[in-house]
Amino acid sequence: MSSTVYKGDRTRGEIEIVEEELVFGNRYISVYNDRVLFPKGNEGTYLRVCNPTEKSVAVLPVTVDGRFVFIRNFRHGMRGWGIEVPKGGVEEGETLLDSAARELTEETGYSAERFVCAGEYSDSPAVFSGTMACFFALGCTRRADTAPEDTEAISEVIIEDEAGYRKCAAECDFIDSITELLILKYLREGIEK
Repeated sequence: MSSTVYKGDRTRGEIEIVEEELVFGNRYISVYNDRVLFPKGNEGTYLRVCNPTEKSVAVLPVTVDGRFVFIRNFRHGMRGWGIEVPKGGVEEGETLLDSAARELTEETGYSAERFVCAGEYSDSPAVFSGTMACFFALGCTRRADTAPEDTEAISEVIIEDEAGYRKCAAECDFIDSITELLILKYLREGIEK
């Protein structure tokens, strides 16, 4: 069993890992089919998906005039398009903030005057390990010298004010829970632009 994984303790009401079985791994993801003991003592298996860095980032870009910057992205797993915020994994040697700035520029072509931490979340903690560090990128402007990276399936960068966001949300164009969480948190908390 890898030494960095918390094994759990069924006697404390947790799901305890008895044995890890790596069923797939590449540089982006590792998938385990763990043999586990449930709190009542029964044995079973539980799937666990790990990002090698255990960290990823999501960024809600907000322009200098208060509009949101989104991307229309084709997601392989769900086999469809949706509108979401820039996201990605933290590369070796990067801080969370460095990663957020890089993902913002790679996926939108924008840069930010400042970043505000919005918390750490998981969009599916039952299966996925690690958390996603979330940021508000404030004072965003388009950089003339950049374009979205070519290893993504991003069809466009979309700029919307709050009314435009609400229209897209009503039409179910947002498929990603982290995107919705960041927008609602931003609107609720009234982050100083």
